[in-house]
Amino acid sequence: MELELPPPDVLLARIALADVMFCATVGVAFEAEAVSRVDGGRLTVEDGAGNWLSVVRYPGGRALLYGGDESSEVWERDAPYDPLADAPDWVRCAELTTAHPWLDDDPVGFVRWWEEGIWRRTPIDLDDGLFCGIRSYADAEEFASKFKGQAVDASWLTFDYESQQFRSGSVELAAFEALCAAAGRGAVGREQLDLLPAAIRDAAGEHLWRAGVIVGAPKVTEPLAQ
Repeated sequence: MELELPPPDVLLARIALADVMFCATVGVAFEAEAVSRVDGGRLTVEDGAGNWLSVVRYPGGRALLYGGDESSEVWERDAPYDPLADAPDWVRCAELTTAHPWLDDDPVGFVRWWEEGIWRRTPIDLDDGLFCGIRSYADAEEFASKFKGQAVDASWLTFDYESQQFRSGSVELAAFEALCAAAGRGAVGREQLDLLPAAIRDAAGEHLWRAGVIVGAPKVTEPLAQ
């Protein structure tokens, strides 16, 4: 299944924010590397179920999205699939490595490149593994539902099953909705993190800053190979 992917900055914001919410709702100290890792212009996330992906910013508004899923159909093909077959030179020269402590030379099954405001790929009629790893970040409604669902688990919000609506709990529902909307714009205001527990607020803000998600933060890029 092919997803309609949002721009790179939106993916980065949603992934990084999901890490923050995970730590906040389960009540553990914020450790960014427990879920994702930011290394320069590269963010890598691994879900603990064999799905991983990296989003990398490059100069000139370019970006890469690549990763793998152990159950991907591309591993079952008789003929090897080269996700870089139709890629331009700058993509083929890119370093498709992982910078996450849980990953060790895991194979790359899918590659998408962002150029001139469009995501492109090498065509294939099989599931290359992208869907499982990114579906909860790609769709705005699914991201918001998952994001607020975590808050329900932490008793920050409540869910009215009769009306099928989220309600305010210990934190105002409007604050969560505003945070989801900010992620959808690719930029989160630091003041919007005030709804987080004080114990993780500074560390979470630093993680989002390094990812280029906080308003005013530099959007670090990786150098393009010559």
